[in-house]
Amino acid sequence: ESVDLSVLRGLAVQLSTAAPTDSSVLDSNYYMLSELLLKQLDEFPEGENQKMLFNGFVNACVTCHKNTCPGPIDKINALLVVTN
Repeated sequence: ESVDLSVLRGLAVQLSTAAPTDSSVLDSNYYMLSELLLKQLDEFPEGENQKMLFNGFVNACVTCHKNTCPGPIDKINALLVVTN
């Protein structure tokens, strides 16, 4: 069973045009990370480890948000996929 990346891809597109609550977080890293996120989603691998890799991807987003913009962390965590 593969992961549906369309939700995360949609969020990544929104990220590149979103207006954050605190505009001080809008630095070159913000735009670089949004572009990197889209690129990684386009190259996301298929296969048996896909859920684990996807969750690692989501956790990387949470780690970054803890340092810059903690508001959406609950929504990001909701993207985690249950693995067996």
